[in-house]
Formats: sequence, structure tokens, C-alpha cells
Amino acid sequence: MGGFTRVLHSGKADDLMDEIPTVVVDPLPESISKGTSYIVLNRPYAFMEWLNRVSIPEKYFVMGEADHLFLRPMPNFMNGESQGAALFTYIVPWDFPNIVRKFIGNVSDEEIHKVPQIGNSPTFVSREEFKTLVPVWYNTTLEIFEDDEAHKAWNWVLEMYAYTLATYRTGQHKNMVVVPNMLAHPPFDKEEVDYQGRPLYLLHLTYPCRYDKDGNMTEKEDQVVWEFDKRKYSQKPPPRNLPMPPPIVKNNLVRLIVSMINEATENIPCWDDYHATSKVTKCNAHSDGLATATAGAATGAKAT
Repeated sequence: MGGFTRVLHSGKADDLMDEIPTVVVDPLPESISKGTSYIVLNRPYAFMEWLNRVSIPEKYFVMGEADHLFLRPMPNFMNGESQGAALFTYIVPWDFPNIVRKFIGNVSDEEIHKVPQIGNSPTFVSREEFKTLVPVWYNTTLEIFEDDEAHKAWNWVLEMYAYTLATYRTGQHKNMVVVPNMLAHPPFDKEEVDYQGRPLYLLHLTYPCRYDKDGNMTEKEDQVVWEFDKRKYSQKPPPRNLPMPPPIVKNNLVRLIVSMINEATENIPCWDDYHATSKVTKCNAHSDGLATATAGAATGAKAT
């Protein structure tokens, strides 16, 4: 097993470089991106740049995102050399047969149903298969982005549609495993197991969690009595000790989100400074602690 690598597609180093091994790659050229606010358009290009710039020693890796929180260790979901990918029920190619045919040809409805309901992450994939897939993913993303009908239909998730269509275009969908219980989506999911009792492995920290006085989800601002929305911390990190949801909120995953964030901020010595300045500084104690914990884990000793 290797380790974590962050692919940073801003084109320049940031203040988190010492926190996680990072490969800095360029964003899309302006001539292609045309100043779009759709930042995810950079993702396929970033992975293409990553493959071109570094030598990857591992034969396999897992693509994930910064808002995927581990609930438990994951098994290997691959089928031999073929991908294992999380199910996304809102990716439904057969709801758009005419649009899909623009990108995979004049295939039958039966064939369209073979296009998997996935995005690019979380996904287990082999290095060699990914090398074949990435340029097709990149080109398909740009084709969809430039197609008015497809762009309007798929909007923010057009890059996810591009990835799954790319797996079809390369034939990589044929032996793929689509895993329904890889990723939990709170607040819509409430427990650490799915409706069939299967364990969930990752928590997708993306949707706002807002509740009224009766513990029901709400989008009405005047009825919200408790909420957590990561987007409120886009410019400034959250403080320590975020308030837990009240007992009336019957969602264990939402409660777990806050608990995990509080546990993390409590154990990072420089967090107060980070919260105040939004910059990672004065973290020598944090770095020393990480080194101690890593050494302890490697030797089987208990880190103190």
C-alpha cells in the first residue's frame, strides 16, 4: 500500500503542502476554460497532467475527494483489473437517451442501460486502465461542456456523466463493479449501514444539514434551529467545538459529521491559529505529533 496524494490543480503551491503529499498541476488553459465558474471542468485535465508529470509506483489506486470521510476501512471493490466504483443514483443515463447517443453513438436503449451510474470518485482503478481512460474522459467532458443541450441537462454533474460515458467508450464498463454501499449521503442517509444492513464505508460531506424545531429537514431559513453547511467555511475554517445537533434530530450520520470535525480540530494543536488566520502556520507541534503517531503506528507502539 502506498499513501495519500493530493492533486492540486491551481498551478501553484499552497499552505497545505506540508500537511499531505501534493502534486501541483496546471488548471485548464484560459483558451479552453473561457473563464467558466465550473471549476470541476479542471478535474480530468488535472488527472491527465498528474499522469504525465509523475511516475506512479502503485498498480492500483483509489480516487477520492476531500469531502469523503472514512467511516471504516474499505475492502478492495475491484473485479480483477476492472474498476470498483460508487453508485450515484442521480446519474441516470437512460433518462437522456438522445443526449447520451451524441457521445456514444446510435446505440439501442438496452446498450444505454449498460452505462454505469457512477462518477469519477470514489473509484478503485488500475493505473494502466486509468491511463487509457483519462484522455477520453477529458475529451468527453469538453464535448459535453460545449454542447448546449447536454450542458443544460447535466449542469454541475456533467463531468460525472463524462466519466461514466468515457468508461463506456473505452469498454471499461463491462466488468466494472458498481457498489451501492460505498458512499453515504447525509442528511438523506441516517445510519452507518444502508437500508439492507450493509456497512457504508465513506461519508459524503456535501449536502447542507438543516433542521427545524421538530427535527425535520428544512430549507426554510426562518425555521432552521440547527444547521451544518460546509460552504459556510469556504473562506474561513470552522472553530473548535461546533455545536452538536439537538436530540430531536434523529440522524446519526449528521451527528457523526460534527463529532469527526470536532475530534480533528481538537487534536490539531495549531487549529485556533488556523481558524483565526485561514493559514497553516505555527504548526511545528502538529508536525511533531504526526511524526510520533506515524512512528508509533509503524512499530506497533502506542503514540502518546
